Amino acid sequence: MSKGLLKDINLERMDFVHGSFDVVVVLRGAMKNIDAKIMELRKSKFIRRTETLLCFGEMFNWEDMSVRLNE
Repeated sequence: MSKGLLKDINLERMDFVHGSFDVVVVLRGAMKNIDAKIMELRKSKFIRRTETLLCFGEMFNWEDMSVRLNE
């Protein structure tokens, strides 16, 4: 990742993990910008495989959801 692969993108978080993947990267921004960056990353010789997961967490009020689930 130090090769400038994440330059010019709003990188919110990057964690090294154990398992099927080595790194989890959380990006924030407009979907078209994130999509373009993902496509660019996939072309890199340093990256063998990616998996994209979309988070919809900001769409929900998790405190309200927690109360409803506990009722």
